[in-house]
Amino acid sequence: MDAANAEDGREGFVDTVRLSELLTDFEQQLDASMSPHRLALSDLGMDRNGFVPRPYSNTAVRHWRQVLQKDPDDVVARHHLAIAAHARAIDLEHSEDPTRSDRSWKEALEHWVRLIEADAFWDWLTKTIAERGAQQEACDLRERLPVALVQMHLDIAFDERSPNHRAQFHIQSAKDAPVTEAVLRKAREAVYNRFSNRFPEEVWILGQADPKVLADTCEHLIDFLERDPENEAAVIDLIRFQMGLVYARFVSLTAIGGDNPTAREEVLRQLARDGARCAPYLALLGQRTDSLESDIAESFVRWHRVMGDVHRALDDFARAVALYDAPSTLECGDEHEARQCRDGAAESQALHALMLARDENQSALAEMAALERRSTLTTWACFYGAQAYALLKKAKESEALCERGMQLEATTASSDTEYAATVEQGKIHLRELFSILKVNRLLNQARERLADDEPEKALELVEEAGEINDHEGVLFLRIQCLMALKRWDEAEATMANFREVAAGDPTSLEALASLESNLEFSRSLDNIVREFNNGGVESAEKFAATLVEKVRDQNARHNLSMMFAAAAVQIANEQVDSSAFEESMAEIMKRAQFAANAGTAFVTSNTLAITPSALPGSRFGYLPSCPVCNGAMSPAGTSLVNEILKRARSADGFSVKSVDHFWRTFASHLCANCRIKFEHRQGGLRLAAHLLREALELDPKNEHARNNLQALT
Repeated sequence: MDAANAEDGREGFVDTVRLSELLTDFEQQLDASMSPHRLALSDLGMDRNGFVPRPYSNTAVRHWRQVLQKDPDDVVARHHLAIAAHARAIDLEHSEDPTRSDRSWKEALEHWVRLIEADAFWDWLTKTIAERGAQQEACDLRERLPVALVQMHLDIAFDERSPNHRAQFHIQSAKDAPVTEAVLRKAREAVYNRFSNRFPEEVWILGQADPKVLADTCEHLIDFLERDPENEAAVIDLIRFQMGLVYARFVSLTAIGGDNPTAREEVLRQLARDGARCAPYLALLGQRTDSLESDIAESFVRWHRVMGDVHRALDDFARAVALYDAPSTLECGDEHEARQCRDGAAESQALHALMLARDENQSALAEMAALERRSTLTTWACFYGAQAYALLKKAKESEALCERGMQLEATTASSDTEYAATVEQGKIHLRELFSILKVNRLLNQARERLADDEPEKALELVEEAGEINDHEGVLFLRIQCLMALKRWDEAEATMANFREVAAGDPTSLEALASLESNLEFSRSLDNIVREFNNGGVESAEKFAATLVEKVRDQNARHNLSMMFAAAAVQIANEQVDSSAFEESMAEIMKRAQFAANAGTAFVTSNTLAITPSALPGSRFGYLPSCPVCNGAMSPAGTSLVNEILKRARSADGFSVKSVDHFWRTFASHLCANCRIKFEHRQGGLRLAAHLLREALELDPKNEHARNNLQALT
């Protein structure tokens, strides 16, 4: 019994040992099966089919982090952590405090970037996907995943529910993502394409969209770009829509015509406002280091050229220069547009300098220095710049710029006749201005010689100036020189020429009257001196009495009478000193002030005027003081109206045969620029008449030629 019991106990002990060994072995096997990955997935509630109902938990994240601490190259653990961080970031983004998600967004992106760069991850992913029969998807995913990661941030940024500060965070996160520029561009393009699908269909058809629809679409685009100003796809569409809007506005401008300048100016200002809204975003294209597609580059250049024209037409020359210069770094297939931008920039800068010089603003010199640094100038830029230098009293610089402009040639195809004509027209103005500058310089030197009592040298300079342009100022100074030389007959003949050139101009005729009085006074003094010197006291006294009566100033008249009486006594006593007497007469003449000041003022003011001129064909350019350039309500126009009224009252009526006859009558009211145009038009009319007469000689029955000739004459 005891033995049997003992045997049973031993067997029970053995069974217990065996059971313990089995449990130990099972426990070891269970521990081996419960890896951190399984523990993490188990905590997430993974079922037997591998479905995980929760994307993350603190416990699961802790397990995977432990794996990475031991093996940083474990791509499976990093993949789970990337998904968990992204899921947590999305949940926190929708919480009351979205900023709590910032750390999770950053962590997710760091994990994904490490995975994208790891070949082991793609090998594992390819194997996993291949087991499900979708191997091609793995290859596609490697290309799409970086774009998707960036696009997720942009999608949140442009979600209507995202406040602005969160939008800016996600856009910055997308920009900071360690991906290539191409990846970022694709992500932006995908987000923008979804946004642009809401645009009206008509905006995509150039020339068919209503201006208001285009303007509204541009505003929506600008709202989009306010959040992501570097979205190139949006910027490219913006410039396309802008060009459509510009064309539509210019149709309105053409319809208005020139009869309503107020309406035209409002359209131009609307264009300027549109451009100001878009320019900061379009600047992105100008910053591209690689080349743009040709049509986009051309649109970019054309838009800036048009907007430069708009601002130049509104006299906003500084802004025009900036717009014209903006596309200078781009390669544009349309050389015509590129050249117009270069030319517009130079001409606008010159006009800006001219405007500053007109206001005596010394910053005009800095603007001129910038103009001269440009590699290319036009004849018109040289013309405006030379005027600016002249107004700044920089005669040498002005003449040098004129010479530079006169040497320029058209740099485009010979078929562009309009451009070539513009170049030649600028040269005509430059030659005229150059002659003005040279004449003025010679006249200034002549006045200095005359003031130094060197009338012979002064007359030489005047004659040299007259060979260039024998205008009123030259004639006036020539008369003064001849009078100083006592060449009375020549002075009188020149006065007749002066009267003819003056053509009824009141200011010129008034100055001529002062010269005539001065000549009479001087000639009389000369006769008196001669009579006294020849002993003809009685005749000299008669001359003197007549002359004294003509002196207006009472004190001068009294002094003159006393000196003549003293001279008569001296002659009677044979004690006269003729040279001393002549000096006395000259002093009396100076005291009499017989309109001498008026004559000096006329000479000073009638140097050839440096008249700022408007751009050819520009209605709103820099306009000079001229009834043609500046309109009838300008000061020059008012002066012309007063002159017409004066003639009408004195002649009991006033009429002209034609516009040409009118401006021939009032040519003195035109600025130098308009006078040149008028003279060239007259020359063209004369040539046309000559050719028509020749045509009639060859074909006397040609009624068309006869009618045209009658119309011309």
